[in-house]
Amino acid sequence: MNIEVDILTKSGNLYQGALADKFISSDGSLQSITLANPRRFRREQFLEQRKTDPNTKIEDFWKAVPGNMFVIL
Repeated sequence: MNIEVDILTKSGNLYQGALADKFISSDGSLQSITLANPRRFRREQFLEQRKTDPNTKIEDFWKAVPGNMFVIL
């Protein structure tokens, strides 16, 4: 079973991928998450393009993150 996740960071970056691993601290807080086949949404470029073309496709603004695994702390 694969679990696909979307992660919005505090800095406003949006990532997507398959949950590969996670680390939970002793107090129950999430310390890190590892994504397999990660990709990042280019939000600023999307918003700029959408100003001139309301039919802009969201899927065109997802970019693969280099590598097979990506760790977010």
